Amino acid sequence: MTHFLARHLAVNHLYWHYSETGHGKGAPDGVGAVIKREDDRLVAMGRDIPNLQSLVEMLSNSTKVIVLSLNSKHIEEIDNVVPDDLPVFRGTMKVHEVCWTINAPDILQMRRLSCITCSADEECKHYGLSKIQFPATADFHMSNCDRLHYEDVYSPSGSDSSDAIPLSVLKDKISTTFNEGMYVLVKLTGKKIIRHYVAVILRVEGSGEYNVKFMKATGRKISGKKTFVFPERDDIADIDISDIQVALVCPELNEKTNGYIFLDSLDYPNLY
Repeated sequence: MTHFLARHLAVNHLYWHYSETGHGKGAPDGVGAVIKREDDRLVAMGRDIPNLQSLVEMLSNSTKVIVLSLNSKHIEEIDNVVPDDLPVFRGTMKVHEVCWTINAPDILQMRRLSCITCSADEECKHYGLSKIQFPATADFHMSNCDRLHYEDVYSPSGSDSSDAIPLSVLKDKISTTFNEGMYVLVKLTGKKIIRHYVAVILRVEGSGEYNVKFMKATGRKISGKKTFVFPERDDIADIDISDIQVALVCPELNEKTNGYIFLDSLDYPNLY
């Protein structure tokens, strides 16, 4: 907060509030969750990840997270830069608000609860716990700090990739709302083959991420329409909005075969 966010966001005050469910969690947890889900998705698509370098390359092409590999030399260089005498605050599990102000740039005020009365540069008389005093920083002038730009956070567009989605198609998908209970056609690109599946959305995980349950084509047709069933063993996975080809009309259940029939035209290659 004192050395990065305040400088690059060019703000005079920072208030960090968090609840019990978010206690102790931060950006690294979110980044780790994104990477884990993407790893699971790549493996489910049949991608081979034989080593770290392959993983880094795949994640760099399929996510906006900038992934870098570090060796022992890099770690030693970081250890030499990070001071060993950083101040320690005891009682972090009691803290639910952290405050910072440009008037005292080397101090963080720690509070038990969020306070709307006391300012960021004073010790809260209502919920104050203590403060963390950092070593003084030289010349803290916001006017000399550069703001973050889009390219500083996100990696360059992978438009030259064979898996890239045309911008017009992506805009259409973003404008389409996929909700729980909707049936969709999913396209999964493997190492040598592209497979299509019918699935129902179980849960909306976040921005452009969905938890779905896959169906299975039975191989038989009714009135020229393919029939699908849910496997005895649930086939559930997390997918990205880029994997969804189109939303489908809710299917009809054929009581004789216990199979589902879609009115949509499902004339796709490798439909499983």
